[in-house]
Amino acid sequence: MPDQQSKLFRLIAQLVQAGPEPSSRDEALQALTEAAQEAIIEVDAVSITTHEPRSGYVTLVATDALALSGDKLQYDLDEGPCVDAAGGQALIKTGELARDERWRHYAPRASSELGVVSQLAIEMYSGGNSFGGLNLYSRSRRAFDDDEAVSLAELFASQAAVLMGRTATVQQFSQGMATREIIGRATGLIMERYGLDEQRAFQFLVRLSNTGNIKLHDVAAEINKAANDKAAGG
Repeated sequence: MPDQQSKLFRLIAQLVQAGPEPSSRDEALQALTEAAQEAIIEVDAVSITTHEPRSGYVTLVATDALALSGDKLQYDLDEGPCVDAAGGQALIKTGELARDERWRHYAPRASSELGVVSQLAIEMYSGGNSFGGLNLYSRSRRAFDDDEAVSLAELFASQAAVLMGRTATVQQFSQGMATREIIGRATGLIMERYGLDEQRAFQFLVRLSNTGNIKLHDVAAEINKAANDKAAGG
């Protein structure tokens, strides 16, 4: 986990430095999807879909053949999590695709032909007839039931939207932002208390989470509560 989080910090730094040229943007988006695949537990493939009136659905970048095949199957059938996200639903997820009745044609084929069990689609931006979304595929059951996995995926989606010169919807990332604010405040408290930089302070939080088998969000919330109680007490 610490190595994955370090990669995320390095990636965000890379994205900030990415230039406006299309080649630079596409390289950064490719790096983003690959980092998301590594950083989010149980994710096997990641892609970014765009939709424009003239071109229709297009996979802009993908980590591998699984993501490309999953995307194409949704485009051909005109149904699936990605298509629903393009239709205005900011976040679509399923943990048992084969049993999901929302997609009568896509679900059984993606399950049997591609081995997809869980899937998450997040709207990156939507305006007029334009759409961009982040697609995550997993061969594990209920891979996206964990709030931290979803929050981290939203962070990647928001970074992708920025790279593409778009503004993500406020509602879409409100829950993820709230989680990150809690973790960010706890990270700041650890930085101040132990004289650590941001990355090391975050890794300290991760170690506490792993050692105690407690969700990172809950560890951060407890640290914030302790600081508030201390301040209130004197």
